[in-house]
Amino acid sequence: MPNISSLRAQLRDDLLKLVSNCTFLDGVFSVERFNRVSARTRTEDHIELRQVYPGKTAEELAHAVARVQHLNEIALQYVCAAVDKSPDQASLLAKVFDDNPGFSRQTYDLALNDAFVAMR
Repeated sequence: MPNISSLRAQLRDDLLKLVSNCTFLDGVFSVERFNRVSARTRTEDHIELRQVYPGKTAEELAHAVARVQHLNEIALQYVCAAVDKSPDQASLLAKVFDDNPGFSRQTYDLALNDAFVAMR
């Protein structure tokens, strides 16, 4: 039976493989998501974006992180509206996609899923 440390190392390795095969924005989303979960579970498995993307400037990384944060905020606004059965939920869902171009469908789905989980 594998121990917790080896499972964490495997998750980290799997994430880094995933990131190497996706777009920059989707990769930043995945790393930020991994770091957010690591911080919440206190596993101290933080991944530095500058190590994953050494060819990117600090400004490019900061801009990508801001875009990821915006996607997460809009996804949470949509989920709140959906839970409350608010009449603006359809426009907020459209805003998730329209205001956050450049992410894959899987990333949009993960952002929405994370927002639903956060509502618990």
